Amino acid sequence: MQTLKNELNDFGLNENIDNAKFSIDSMEIFLYRAVLRCYPIQSLPSHTVSAVLPWVKPLSSGTEVFLPSDSSQGAVGKPVHKLEGAIQSTGEAIYPSDEPMSTQGLFGVMIYSTKCGVTLVDIDTSNAANITGVVSILTATDIPGENTIGKDLYLFVPIGEQVKSIGQPLGVVIATTEAIAIQAVSYVTVSYSEQVTTLVTNINDAISSNSYYKIPDHIPSLTMMRQGNAEKALINAKYRSKGHISAGGQSHFYMETQCAVANVNDSKYIDIVCGTQDPSGYQSAVATVLGVAVSNVTVKCTRAGGGFGGKITRGIAAAATAALGASILGRPIRIFNTRTADMVMTGGRESFAFDYEVGYNEDGQIVALKYEVYVDAGVAVADTIGGVYMGMNWADNAYYFPNYLATAKICYTNTNPRTSMRAPGVVQTCLATEMVIERVAVELNLPMTTVQQVNFIQNGESTIGSQIVTDSTLQTVWDKALKKTDFFNRYNSIVSYNQSNLWNKKGLAICPVKYGIGWGGYNAGIRLGVRSTDGTVIVSHNGCEIGQGINTKVAQVVSKELNIPLSLIRVTSTATDKVVNGGVTGGSGTSEVVSQAAINACATLNERLAPYVTDSKAKTSDDRATEWLALLSSLPSTVSLNVEGWYSPSGNPNGQPFQYFVYAACVTEVSLDVLSGKVHVLSSDITYDCGQSLNPAVDIGQIEGGFVMGLGYFLTEAVNYDTSNGYLKSVGTWEYKPPLSSDIPSKFSITFLKNVYNNSGILGSKAVGEPPYIISNSIYFALKMAIKSARSDAGINKYFELDVPSTIDIRQQASLVTRNRLVLPY
Repeated sequence: MQTLKNELNDFGLNENIDNAKFSIDSMEIFLYRAVLRCYPIQSLPSHTVSAVLPWVKPLSSGTEVFLPSDSSQGAVGKPVHKLEGAIQSTGEAIYPSDEPMSTQGLFGVMIYSTKCGVTLVDIDTSNAANITGVVSILTATDIPGENTIGKDLYLFVPIGEQVKSIGQPLGVVIATTEAIAIQAVSYVTVSYSEQVTTLVTNINDAISSNSYYKIPDHIPSLTMMRQGNAEKALINAKYRSKGHISAGGQSHFYMETQCAVANVNDSKYIDIVCGTQDPSGYQSAVATVLGVAVSNVTVKCTRAGGGFGGKITRGIAAAATAALGASILGRPIRIFNTRTADMVMTGGRESFAFDYEVGYNEDGQIVALKYEVYVDAGVAVADTIGGVYMGMNWADNAYYFPNYLATAKICYTNTNPRTSMRAPGVVQTCLATEMVIERVAVELNLPMTTVQQVNFIQNGESTIGSQIVTDSTLQTVWDKALKKTDFFNRYNSIVSYNQSNLWNKKGLAICPVKYGIGWGGYNAGIRLGVRSTDGTVIVSHNGCEIGQGINTKVAQVVSKELNIPLSLIRVTSTATDKVVNGGVTGGSGTSEVVSQAAINACATLNERLAPYVTDSKAKTSDDRATEWLALLSSLPSTVSLNVEGWYSPSGNPNGQPFQYFVYAACVTEVSLDVLSGKVHVLSSDITYDCGQSLNPAVDIGQIEGGFVMGLGYFLTEAVNYDTSNGYLKSVGTWEYKPPLSSDIPSKFSITFLKNVYNNSGILGSKAVGEPPYIISNSIYFALKMAIKSARSDAGINKYFELDVPSTIDIRQQASLVTRNRLVLPY
């Protein structure tokens, strides 16, 4: 071992390696494992055998348990395949980057900053412009309207202005091919001044340098959340504990990077096809950049290659740049970011840090909880406001805290602006609360499940946002999850297993979620027209299909409301010239509110048709189609078959902060290779209150996807900035690791509660986009159980903090594998 260490010192380590100790320890462990394998396996002590046995991932399996709706609901509640599922599977589905370009089409590649905290002195494009195939290079001086894509954000940073972060757009190279444009960008010479500000690249730097945004006082529940008197209750608490929690960021790794294709029509109208979650927002932003009327710009999205919140605002730069090029050159322009450029420019999920103090009694009941919350917004705060608001208001998760106080500070750092990402803010604050629960359990030497249950919020109790809980199914999903997974017997078996194995450990954990869903502020619109000749119903709505199956659910709702076969429904592309003033797709509620708009539209149509409807005798889908066609043929020409539906509540219909709550629980088991830090998720079993699901197949897919996305957040997806210059080091698949097929739980099961119609939902349903992400933290707590056992073998039994994401190096180092523990049989 010493010889190996000496040779490593002589050879030297890659200076880019963040955790040099892990690298050295890993090489020593590889040597140790190799030597162990030289011994006959029967000669090894039984507790060390796991060090030499290979891991073989079992064949993946799982179950999906749900109760379809009865026949009275028509297509609603049935596990209908996604309308686009087949063509997505075969690769025939057309995404924005697949849009065919005419022979006149050109390709743009963004020029972005490579330094920060400096002034932009010059952009020399002369060498790039001389490359054959380069058509134009545009910078800030070419913008005819306002040079802005959001509050405090330029489309292109002008000469003489400060470059605040690496990845800010400076201009665009437009060429006859994408390859030529990429090559030409490397020939652009950008000159910067010397450093004009001290760089702040992470939360710790921001806290130490007091680098904070002034949070708007008019936004409620952002700077402070209070219930009861936490300060007084802490003083009087029998037990108190303090701690610090770090929860990192996450990069958007959607299937398709930011992409936009812009065309000019009739010399003055701009049509844009792009991956977006907010067509109306993009439309307004592009019109502002071009200095034209909003109605001159049309934004269309058939489907986006994933979104997760990253295409609400952060794709505006690509759309506005493509539109700018098209308007100036009069030719189609496509902007399609490379993966590296996209990750550098987009920003991703905010990182959070928490200082907490908790007071509790001997049975684990929390009597007071106090948080100081710090959030990294990057160089612009607008998008982070939403994440902080959600994080603060959802932070109590499934628990009741009679005395609670949380204050938030939003940190300015020289990194790209953060933006929305699935369950923004809620992932981190609910994790922090679960960590506090775990801390109490460890300090009192109680099972974590005991402390969880004793603090569950009950019907009649108030959330930290002053909403009284009613119709809770929290205890139901919890009890069913425990029983279904035989939790306590498995837990005891794992304890015994860990006592008998030195180098392989297992962990088991269950975590709950109470996730508030609200509809206030959504603008949901739909246009519906019936083709009288064949009965086809053409549907257009404002929601963006980003993989969540919104088109399928809307089609099912229309089918039910009109009592016609699903095969007669055709959902067309979302576009701003079809449904005007449409709202954002996000927050888990869009499918619901657009479905309500569809119900409203169908009600209008049904009212028009009512005088001509005869009693239905249909027993089959074909019968319903026949009756529908007969009805249409009987109508006089004065009856319009075109209707609109709109649903845009200014607040929640129930007058509360949340329209309803989603409840779920997940049991996860993991296996940890202590020597290497590798972890395998053996099983995850989710019990979920989905109300009366609009489509169980789609909803289960969303639950599985959200959970696996959370798996990446907790185990693999580390976002790392160079603290010396603000450069994002974790770019591309070599440095950034989203979960792969081998990371998915080997056993993955979803069970929906039966007979839990949601009286506060649309057609009895509940949302599924974001809540499942929260219970993926069960992976983290199962991992902590495994690591705790490894640390106990090293003689350390006290509570320990484990940062998130807990990547392989953090896991291995936390397991306290020291050289003196690497003993041989003889």
